Amino acid sequence: MSRKLIIVASILFVLCPICSFAQDVSVSLPRYSVVLNDSKVDNAHSKYPLVVYKGITYFPMTFYQCRFMGIESKWTNEDGLEINKSGVIGEYRPELIKSKNNRTYTASIADFNIKVNAKSVDNSNEEYPLLVFNNVTYFPMTWKFAVDEFGWDYKFDSKKGLYIKSRNLEVKKLELPYKDEYSNLCMYNGYYYYVANIKNKKYVYSAKVDNVKKTSKLYYLKGDYLSGVYFFKQDEGIYFTYHLGSASMGSDYTYKINKDNAVEYVTSGFSDYIKYKDRIICYDYGPLVSHGNLYYEEEDYKREYIGNKDYKYGRYGSSIKIIGDDMYVTAYKPDSNNDENKIYKINMNTNEMKQLSSIEAHEFYIADDKIYFKSDNDKKLYSMGLNGENQSVVIDGDVGWFKIDNDIIYYISDKTEEIFYKKIGQEPKLLMKKQKVVGIDLRSDYIICELRDKEDYGIVVFDKNQNVVFKTSDKVDSYWNDGDYIIYNTYDTNNNYRVKLK
Repeated sequence: MSRKLIIVASILFVLCPICSFAQDVSVSLPRYSVVLNDSKVDNAHSKYPLVVYKGITYFPMTFYQCRFMGIESKWTNEDGLEINKSGVIGEYRPELIKSKNNRTYTASIADFNIKVNAKSVDNSNEEYPLLVFNNVTYFPMTWKFAVDEFGWDYKFDSKKGLYIKSRNLEVKKLELPYKDEYSNLCMYNGYYYYVANIKNKKYVYSAKVDNVKKTSKLYYLKGDYLSGVYFFKQDEGIYFTYHLGSASMGSDYTYKINKDNAVEYVTSGFSDYIKYKDRIICYDYGPLVSHGNLYYEEEDYKREYIGNKDYKYGRYGSSIKIIGDDMYVTAYKPDSNNDENKIYKINMNTNEMKQLSSIEAHEFYIADDKIYFKSDNDKKLYSMGLNGENQSVVIDGDVGWFKIDNDIIYYISDKTEEIFYKKIGQEPKLLMKKQKVVGIDLRSDYIICELRDKEDYGIVVFDKNQNVVFKTSDKVDSYWNDGDYIIYNTYDTNNNYRVKLK
């Protein structure tokens, strides 16, 4: 068999109903099996089965199959169909029907504008033209398309059938026993940590990364009105927190998982905490919390207040940072006429509290001995020294969320929700076009962007040179980054996946 006539798969796209088509052609179902990225296709019950035309295998890539194979498709009335190799990742979602498919069908030759990787395709002169069947475009994968355009690997065996593998990052599905759908999943130091729901009782479990069937029960989550459990990393360790009881009268509980997988109680209440030397500093949060909510937690629930207890700290979240013996924190005085949140510095030895700026501050970050903060009043990003000196405007408005990574500022536009990045001394640049971002997570080697539900992707990961290294079209409920690994849970199918970024 020549390279040109090698049997390969095709790529799909659901067509707009106004498109017109050329003559009808007869197609048949293949008499051999087909495997895509190690997933066997149930062609007999597929809503969009593979077909054979002129001795070449065609198969449909619906929205999900297309992205499963690392391809993205786009249709507009003006430009027609565009298919591009993008390296996107999507889970395999076979669309099956109860009845068995026929052996032969009638398809049509597509008669509309087509582009593959920005190059026009003259379908009227193609030896193996694109077909339309069941309102889906079927793309013929000869060597030209399968290898040269999409970079796929494939092989055909008369006994084993057709095997096609895309070259986007390989995703591994994690089959964790009894995984609870309301809690996130984390990976750390050779283990997965998750919540197992066994006969309506919930437990914190660990499972070996190299053998998920080797599990250990670490902690029983007892009590009524138990919320989902959230795992997080702090101080080079793994913690988990959950809420027990009603929303107003209940309490949050936080525990640490030690290196030997023993579980240690940390704190409870509506509070977050930060460590300073060998002590734990707590700050209470929530709508019912009053002033004096920043303190050392002592034995027998006694409190040693930090700063001025007439103030309320962390109005918009835990903006607390300790450098040496100085704490930087947002605070305001509830009973004052001027109740705007501002940045303060507290000396941990003397408890002296100093206001650093008169500008309202929603949140702040410290990088390279500078404090960067955003004002909700004017949406500007400011910077100043650690003592409040040399205050200046860094970005003149339209700043939503922001994060600092060395000399680069990443921020979400308050107006469009697109993500930008700005190197110090340079103009802002758009990181990702026409995608609304709700969160930015900076890790040692990666920038992780979480997108809104209706956008093209669930999460997109960039390297520190602003290059895309991973993106998934699946809607992501939660994710976790551990070194070069990303693990994530899909929102609608509740499946867990792991991918290695490099």
